[in-house]
Amino acid sequence: MSIDIGTAIVTAVLSSLLTLGLAKLVLDRWGERYAKKQIDLASGELERRLRAVALQAGEDMLPELQRRVRAGFEEALQSFASGKPFEKTMEQAARTGLRSLAEGLDALMGRKKS
Repeated sequence: MSIDIGTAIVTAVLSSLLTLGLAKLVLDRWGERYAKKQIDLASGELERRLRAVALQAGEDMLPELQRRVRAGFEEALQSFASGKPFEKTMEQAARTGLRSLAEGLDALMGRKKS
């Protein structure tokens, strides 16, 4: 008993279509929920790791930032004591502090100095 080629091809095509239909049904029903769950887990882990790295970077930069702010205020006080106008002294201290803060944030965000 021989199966002719046409019957074999039709059987193979129908079997493939049935397999694809079942795979789509399974993925539509459970695959999306599974993928969303995995994405939620990964995003939570990524957030946790980024937060830890950012906090560590901030702690590493804090002593230098404190030193710069202290130096800026000491310079402002010395300028004030030497007779410079108060407004200019405080403006200079504010600029120094903001520049140090901006440099620290740029370093934290990974930006290059401009």
